[in-house]
Amino acid sequence: MRALDLFLGGFKMMKTYSKTAWMMIIPMAILGFAMNYYAQQQQFAIFEEALSNDIIPNPNSGFGTIMLTVLISTFFAAVIAVGWHRRVLLDESFSWSVGTLFRKPVWSYILGVIIIILIFIGIYILGALAIAFVGLIASMISPYLMIIIVPFVIAGFVWLIVFLTRVSLILPARALERPISVKTALASIEGQFWMLVRYILITLLAMCVVILLLSPFILPQFQAQIAIGSGQITDPTAILEALKPSKPSVLYLAITSIFGAVMSLHQVGIITILYAHFIADDKE
Repeated sequence: MRALDLFLGGFKMMKTYSKTAWMMIIPMAILGFAMNYYAQQQQFAIFEEALSNDIIPNPNSGFGTIMLTVLISTFFAAVIAVGWHRRVLLDESFSWSVGTLFRKPVWSYILGVIIIILIFIGIYILGALAIAFVGLIASMISPYLMIIIVPFVIAGFVWLIVFLTRVSLILPARALERPISVKTALASIEGQFWMLVRYILITLLAMCVVILLLSPFILPQFQAQIAIGSGQITDPTAILEALKPSKPSVLYLAITSIFGAVMSLHQVGIITILYAHFIADDKE
């Protein structure tokens, strides 16, 4: 399997099952827009109330609202992912119904996502400790040796993405109610490291091109959000002005929601292709 074929395969899959794809992308984009807009409105209201009472607002206010949106988004993302896996791999039709929302594979899928998150956290902690230890030793010898950490961090980051991509093959299996272990998922796609690295590079390059084309519409608002989140903007009035609902902010949310929905379904498609090629075919 070639990396470019894998990347294009995600979009070809959406073209083949275009009706189902639009049934998923449109609600996903609308939900993403609604949740993000609500969170932004809540944050704006918190800052506005704080300023009216002469209280210094906390830039991280509204954390509970953000977590709620994350949980709801995760649930609906699982519903869509399960539906997409089953549509492609089992030729099962998809519809928005109570049965589709709350069926057993959805909860199994969410559990699989939690397992992957826990694996990520464990590896991240171990990696951070290792980097801190090496950095400490290097700084004790010479401050200039700190530069040697950079390639190791980059290599570790790439390895982690590839590793998690391989582990994520447990998700389609859960969607089909044919669960496999993490060990089986890793073993099934062993020897494909560089192919997956090339796929990641192609995906990043494609996303950079799209973001560059959309930058006139999304860059100013994106920079404002980053500045607030990182604490670069600390003046309450400036923060309030940046959070104030406006046409640019709505356009930013709309574009990023649509882009996010398309790329999310594409990524689910990639996992579907890998599962079909490396696991499902072996079982037949």
